[in-house]
Amino acid sequence: MPETDFLLADADRLRLLHWSLEQGAVLIPGQHYFEPRYEEIRTRADLERFPSERQFFVLRSDWQVEPLEMRPVNNKYLGPGFYIAQRYGGPAASYLVYPERNSEVEGRSILGRGNIHHYPHYFSTVGENRLDPGPALKRFYAEATRQMKSQGAKLKGKRRVVWIARDGVRRLESKQAVVPEEWASQTVETAST
Repeated sequence: MPETDFLLADADRLRLLHWSLEQGAVLIPGQHYFEPRYEEIRTRADLERFPSERQFFVLRSDWQVEPLEMRPVNNKYLGPGFYIAQRYGGPAASYLVYPERNSEVEGRSILGRGNIHHYPHYFSTVGENRLDPGPALKRFYAEATRQMKSQGAKLKGKRRVVWIARDGVRRLESKQAVVPEEWASQTVETAST
């Protein structure tokens, strides 16, 4: 599965979401729904209704073949409802973008985690057909990833690499933020241009 991991400042998170909307994408919050239809975020004003949403499915008319599938769920805390089934319908790119959170260290925040990914194939909601992500989705994924790496930095851990997005780097350099604990012992390996 093509996937790129990031550490993000809140400004990086918004920059990715705004850029996606500017590219004609529709953001679908990956939340608990009480009805079997999902919200579509098409504008910055729409996005403001979801200030702390962490997961988004990303659709665009040049790669989407069918709607995302919704399945029933009985959530322990929220009760009965529906969720978006991953890999069914679409195809879709996905964002997981956690906001910064408060740290106990001298008023600094902890950068949020995030990733951009898409699956190598999806399943049709009608029949058992397999849907492959087309060139338009792959180009979008590559450009979204490039946008987030631009002017960022790379941390190489024991098993994974994580990119620190541009505003995250600035907040680290100015000592306004720290990286999550598991990345704290790593040093910046290379910078992106």
